[in-house]
Amino acid sequence: MMQKYNIKKASLDQFDNWAKHYDIGLWSLYFRYSYKKVIEIAKPYIGPGNKILDIGCGTGELTIRLSSLLDENGEIIGTDISSEMIKIANYKKNKYCKNKNLKFIVGEANKLPFPNNYFHFVFCLNSFHHYPNQRQALEEIYRVLKPNG
Repeated sequence: MMQKYNIKKASLDQFDNWAKHYDIGLWSLYFRYSYKKVIEIAKPYIGPGNKILDIGCGTGELTIRLSSLLDENGEIIGTDISSEMIKIANYKKNKYCKNKNLKFIVGEANKLPFPNNYFHFVFCLNSFHHYPNQRQALEEIYRVLKPNG
């Protein structure tokens, strides 16, 4: 009997396997360029004490770069479904990042473990197309965003 295809498990396996190579190769050139553009666009809007969520943060590159825009009262959290991606993100955080209000956690875009109206900004770069339930992910993003976030 054929087992039912589990898209969540397939995604987990795929990203866990990609983790060790995620920051090298041709795709990394595209990722670095997109991070730079996001920072250019977001920088004028991020202010003192802002709270930021980066969904599908991968190995944490964008999250770490965004953390440099925050003051000591700001908070930034990166989430990813892959524990291997989060391990690498935490390694980078501990080695390169000075922001003590930066955290990385394993989490799903359609079940965000945060209160309503918590974040000023939510970023989701290069991952949304992987979500099996995009509508639910958007509902969660809307739920955790502050009014006018």
